[in-house]
Amino acid sequence: MGPTGLSHLYEGWAGHQELLTSALRDLTPAQLALRTAPHQWTVWQLAGHIAGTRAYWFHDVLGEGDAAVRDMFRVERSTADQRGRIFRAIDSARRHG
Repeated sequence: MGPTGLSHLYEGWAGHQELLTSALRDLTPAQLALRTAPHQWTVWQLAGHIAGTRAYWFHDVLGEGDAAVRDMFRVERSTADQRGRIFRAIDSARRHG
């Protein structure tokens, strides 16, 4: 019989979250603004998408987690002025599960 509940989805997530934050922690604003091509997202946009997608699936789809964490990732637009907010949200989500 397979795993029950959501516990199997949480396994390994802390390690994944730590890898993401440690990879981004020391990047400069110029490095966070890098793109692989002009039409591609920046590093900070990709990081925000990764973290925000987790919050969306756990809260909106599965009905789990803290709504305040999900709300940290709700943005009106995807522009450079959102960078600090996104990284604070990633760090907070890491600390709060």
